[in-house]
Formats: sequence, C-alpha cells, structure tokens
Amino acid sequence: MMVLLGVMVLGLPAQDQAKAQKAAPKKAAASPPVTAQKGVDLGAGVFGGIAADMPQGGRLVLRDPPPPKVEDFNKINPKNLTVAQKQAVQKAKEQAIALQKAPRKEIEFVVSDSVTIRFKVLPQPYDDKGNIVVPTREEKEKLKGTGIEGKLDQIRSGHIVRVEQTGEKGYAKVKSVTIVGEANLPNEPVKPTPAKKKK
Repeated sequence: MMVLLGVMVLGLPAQDQAKAQKAAPKKAAASPPVTAQKGVDLGAGVFGGIAADMPQGGRLVLRDPPPPKVEDFNKINPKNLTVAQKQAVQKAKEQAIALQKAPRKEIEFVVSDSVTIRFKVLPQPYDDKGNIVVPTREEKEKLKGTGIEGKLDQIRSGHIVRVEQTGEKGYAKVKSVTIVGEANLPNEPVKPTPAKKKK
C-alpha cells in the first residue's frame, strides 16, 4: 500500500504531492519496548508495579507505571514560578521525555493459593447494583492497619501492587501480595439510565 502510494506521489506535480502526503496515514509513535521478566529469576525482595490485567491461573503480571505526559509540563505557566521551581519543572520534563523512550518492565509472578493477599483499598468498591460501597468502621481500621484479606482474583487492572518474595534467584517464591492503591479504575460499573416516568 505504501509503495503504491509512493509511486503515485512521484508521478504527481509538486502541489498534488503535498496534498497526497497530508492525506497519507501518519505512523503512530513507536511505543517503548517491553522487557519481560519472571519473578522467580529476581530472587528475594520487594517489587511493585501496576497490575496489567486480572490474574489468571495464579499468574500476576505487574508493569511499570506510565511516565508523565510531556504535554502536562507545557501547560504550566512559568510566570507564577520561582527560578528553583522553573528548574525543577524543566528537570521533570526532561526525565519524562527519557522515561517515554526507556523500555518498560513487565514482571510475571506465580502466586500459590497459600499466599496471603491483603488489600489497603476495598477489594470490591461497588456493590451488585453499581453503588459505591462505604466501608464500615472496622474495615476503615483494617485498611489503615494490616489491610483486608482478599483473593487473587479480586485484583483488577490498575491496582498498585507490592509483592514480597523470599528465596534465591531461580528458586524465589512469593511470600505476600499487598494492594496498596489504585492508579485508575478502568472497570467502573456504569449505572443504568433510569426509565422515563409515565405521565
């Protein structure tokens, strides 16, 4: 398709070539490569990231958080900033540009049924009807303390997860999984539109 478009463009006058180039589909910006790792190969330690998807078959995949958008730094009004703040914004912008080009990490952990899973956020933020669940006093205390015990299949895409492993590289096993927050809620239930009242 691109070769055919290139042949067509070469045979056109200069004005028509410019129009054809504008009409040609633009290539999407190349996303940085993803480096996949197995949790077993990392050895003992504490690892964190954002849940890539709902765990299946005892498999939990964590990704690096997305880098900040460079466009957000361009929206900052420099007139309201001190010199030190301007330098900090510029440094953060440069880091964001570097992070967008850097490879993203993806770590796959195998979680057995005996592993303790604790939530520092409500495991089910919505009830069956789509209403927000208000935590009880006991649940609030547990959320601030050790967390509420849950199951692996309650982890959703967008949860911020901390995984603790024990053992040597190649033989490491997951000791505990803690959900410490939410980066976003892509699976929010949508409330149905109420029926119109009959007159």
